[in-house]
Amino acid sequence: MQDEVLGDGDPTQAHQTFKLAKSPLTYFSRPGAASGVVSTLEIRVDGILWHQRPSFYGAGPNDPIYIVRHDDDQNTFVTFGDGVRGLRLTTGRGNVRASYRHGAGAERRRRVPSIRSSETSPA
Repeated sequence: MQDEVLGDGDPTQAHQTFKLAKSPLTYFSRPGAASGVVSTLEIRVDGILWHQRPSFYGAGPNDPIYIVRHDDDQNTFVTFGDGVRGLRLTTGRGNVRASYRHGAGAERRRRVPSIRSSETSPA
């Protein structure tokens, strides 16, 4: 999905959250990444690339960051800062945009249970 409009920035709202239109968000394996995988998601606000973090912990009030959460239905939600931990969004119509891949990837493969045949299972 290229340049999906997530919504309008509103600096009066702390932790403004948007849902991606397509799911599941694709992840790829990356050695050295904290979780071993990275998402394909890129978020731009007013055309400026913001950075994904695992949490708001340690973020300053001017850090252009966001966090990503998933629900049980594999919907993806992007949340921005509150002005204390992470920058709040700027005012704008359609100024919060996302580019990402959706569908199978490392995240999906990880959820598939393995099947062992009786020939390879220990006795």
